[in-house]
Amino acid sequence: MAFKLIFCIVCMHTLYATGFILGGSGGTHLTGLAEQPLRIGSFNIQVFGTSKIAHLDVVDILIKILSRYDVVQVLEIRDATQTAFNTLQADLNKYMNIHEPGVVYKSVVSGRLGRTNSKEQYGFLYRASRVSVTGTYQYTDIHDYFEREPFGVRFHSSSTEVNDFVMIATHIQPSMAAEEMDNLTRVYESFKRHWHTSNMIIAGDFNADCNYLRLSDWKTISLRTDTRFEWLLDDDVDTTVATSACSYDRFVVAGQALQDAVVRNSLQAYRFDEIMRISKDLALQVSDHYPIEMELAGKPNMAVQQSIDTFVSFTVRDKTDVSDINNIRAIYRTPSCSGTAFDIKVLREDTHMDYAQAVYTSSTTDTIMSALIQLSKDCPGTLSIELLTMVQGYMEANFLTQVHPGVYGLAYDIQKHLYTTTIKCSLVTPYVCEVTLTKNVS
Repeated sequence: MAFKLIFCIVCMHTLYATGFILGGSGGTHLTGLAEQPLRIGSFNIQVFGTSKIAHLDVVDILIKILSRYDVVQVLEIRDATQTAFNTLQADLNKYMNIHEPGVVYKSVVSGRLGRTNSKEQYGFLYRASRVSVTGTYQYTDIHDYFEREPFGVRFHSSSTEVNDFVMIATHIQPSMAAEEMDNLTRVYESFKRHWHTSNMIIAGDFNADCNYLRLSDWKTISLRTDTRFEWLLDDDVDTTVATSACSYDRFVVAGQALQDAVVRNSLQAYRFDEIMRISKDLALQVSDHYPIEMELAGKPNMAVQQSIDTFVSFTVRDKTDVSDINNIRAIYRTPSCSGTAFDIKVLREDTHMDYAQAVYTSSTTDTIMSALIQLSKDCPGTLSIELLTMVQGYMEANFLTQVHPGVYGLAYDIQKHLYTTTIKCSLVTPYVCEVTLTKNVS
């Protein structure tokens, strides 16, 4: 018995897109379906201060990296003069004026933080055309949990699925990595009380790997064990430029709406040395860390999507001839066949009757196999047991019910599920039958 299995995804509409944008992992997004995503970065620029800003080749690379992001936080700003970050912002805007005229980066900077004389600042750069800042908040560390207290900024974007979210920057002390990570849950609660929102991204250099963290430490870290928090980057993502392979830098997201808005294929460490084809020595002058990045989904264009029907389907075709063409003709001629749950039709091309077709529509998959088996009994000699077994195998594997289209911007609505079962048997040689199961997914 020979079979042919066909998978298909079809969009029934002509879509005129306004353009393409580069996805975080190198893919493209049709901006006709949704607004472009918001790309967010976190970058520990090792010991960033007046010395580093004086190296023009290093600054040139930094600007090219930072220009990738709509919002980016910069860690490890060590500058008693507090001038280097402003210079970096000015150089970035000069670059944008040439390469993307009209785009302007604004900034927010924390105070100088740290128990010792070696103090650091957290800095945020953001495209003013994409987001606005609606507030800042410095965590008050009265119990001295942190070497450098986390600092947060609240952003608003009118073009994303989640319009308001908080980004909290933290640079965790390596020798106290487990303890400080555990206390980030307290930070989250403090920010939640302050701004009355759970939509937060806790990001930065967690030093959450290698010599600073044992595998057994994870079970003591509430930020890891508390189900309210989702760690986006896998534990094996190397965020270090050096030859070591350590997953120090992390994104942790809270708030169901914000978690749902994360563009999953955008999560990565941006390996700028490999992408820009620069030497490892020059890369290490830029930083010993790679920036990490993620995207938040743009607001769906519902006006466009309401005129689109999207289907996913599979077809099982039995390539062995039906032994008697009268068995196929009985589908539309015999009353017992016509009386099934299927809508029976004869399809013609020109003057020929080419196909007998039977269509069954349901809102669930529960009755599909029983309907197929009943038709095979009412119309014997058409649907082979082998064909039905193959269909049942894919049904039991939840092939259709588990399909979730990974299309950027698609407003996937479970309420729209509609299943169509189509039997099609040829009235011209070869006399073969096939079954197609289709799900309407959007």
